[in-house]
Amino acid sequence: MTERQILELIGYVASALVLISLTMTSVVKLRIINAVGAALFTAYALGIRSYPTAIMNVGLVLIDLWFLYKVMRPDHVFSVESAHGNDSALKHFLRVYRGNVANYFPGWSWEEDEGRRGYLVYLDATPVGALVGHEVAPGELQVEVDYAAPSHRDFSVGKYLYSRLPGLGVHTLRSKGGDESHNKYLRSMGFALVDGEYVKKLG
Repeated sequence: MTERQILELIGYVASALVLISLTMTSVVKLRIINAVGAALFTAYALGIRSYPTAIMNVGLVLIDLWFLYKVMRPDHVFSVESAHGNDSALKHFLRVYRGNVANYFPGWSWEEDEGRRGYLVYLDATPVGALVGHEVAPGELQVEVDYAAPSHRDFSVGKYLYSRLPGLGVHTLRSKGGDESHNKYLRSMGFALVDGEYVKKLG
């Protein structure tokens, strides 16, 4: 390949990555892919001696890296709050994401139930995840919904929640699973398939 053809290939790949980044629901994935695309655009712009374009893309790379530093920094504060089955904050969070929740938990619907137990995870002051279920035995929770907001699925919401549940009196989670992507998530989080049900011991 000639030098010109290599530069054009870099430009096409950079364009594709920037476009792909805009389809990401995860803000972390969006920023990572966008940063790679902008870095390639910088190389392309320098190769064709388009210095204003190169400067702009260097700026985009720095913005993406700064955002990633902010969202991945260790001083983010997670917290979890227990919620009753009809807790308004929990209901509002699940109502906002009801379409996406239905994709992972087909057929699930909100019904008023005082016996339902719920947990709402916050990142700083923003709700980012929820777990809803019924206690089938002391300390054992049958999970109905285990959901993280699309924009925060790279922030270890589930790991944080599971690490805090024993302190809230929950030592075992049971889940019937959902679609294949959710079942893959359960397996990655340490759930074992036992008699057709996913089970995870906590603590």
